[in-house]
Amino acid sequence: MYHKLSDYKFFQETVELEEEESFGAAGEEENGSDKFSKSAMQPFFSWPEFKHWNGFVKFDKNGKLNRIWATVSYHGELMGDNVYRKSILERWRSTADSFPELNVSVFDDYAPFLDQLDSMLPATISTSICTLIVMMIVCFLFMYNLFTVVVATVSIVSICIGE
Repeated sequence: MYHKLSDYKFFQETVELEEEESFGAAGEEENGSDKFSKSAMQPFFSWPEFKHWNGFVKFDKNGKLNRIWATVSYHGELMGDNVYRKSILERWRSTADSFPELNVSVFDDYAPFLDQLDSMLPATISTSICTLIVMMIVCFLFMYNLFTVVVATVSIVSICIGE
């Protein structure tokens, strides 16, 4: 998005400079108009080097800017850490929520997985405990020897904790 805005700003400055050189004082007729209307941006989108930005904006039927698509990328050593990535996602969501009038949506390919981070540990622990209890009961029903049930239970605990 930064590149799109900087390209558009560069385009506007270039056009204003050319108009100023050709017609004298520039911008007198555009004082009241919206710089981000369809009519104001159409020359920008028609240039071959800026044509690709056309797919990132939508205008309403009145020609006012209705939607934009912005892509933000991150890099760094911490991006492999899901807890860090989740904190970034939560900050983006918080920022988006602070502008409800803009109807902002935040998309991340890994959001379904990052959203589960908080519930994974409790779910894993409760599932492991349930598995252990059920397997203890099954072992006790089929193996009447207490020592055998204890060995089987310790084996299951070992599997659950990954040892």
